[in-house]
Amino acid sequence: MTDFYNDMADASLDLLQELGQDVTISRVGADAIFDPATGEFTSSGTDQSQVVQGAKVPVGKGSLNQSDEQFMQDFVRGKVHMLIIAAKGVSFKPRSGDKATISGEQYEIIGNTPISPAGTDVIYKVPIRQT
Repeated sequence: MTDFYNDMADASLDLLQELGQDVTISRVGADAIFDPATGEFTSSGTDQSQVVQGAKVPVGKGSLNQSDEQFMQDFVRGKVHMLIIAAKGVSFKPRSGDKATISGEQYEIIGNTPISPAGTDVIYKVPIRQT
C-alpha cells in the first residue's frame, strides 16, 4: 500500500509543478538554542529556506478553526488563504511561524496539516496570512 501512496505523492508533485507555482518557505533561527534557566537564546541559529511547489487557494470559514479575533478580521478582509504544498522533495516541513513568499507577496504560516495516508506525506495543507 505504501507504493500506492508514494505514487500519489509523485502525482501531487507533478500536478503542482504543472499547475502551481514556486513558493519559498523560510525559517529564521531554525536551530537556535534556548536556555530555560536564563530564559534567553544562547545562539541565534541558522536561517533555512527552500523552494517548494504549491498552489494558493481561497479558504472558507468552515475549513478554519481559529478563535483569534485578529485572525478572523484578517479572514474577513481576504488576507487568509490555504496553501497546498507537494510533500515530495521538501527538505523541512512548514510549521507555524515560518514565512512563505508567493509571487513576491509575504505570508505568515499559521500551521500545517499533513495529508499522510499510511504515514506517507502526500501534501501539506498550510493556512497562511498575508503580512
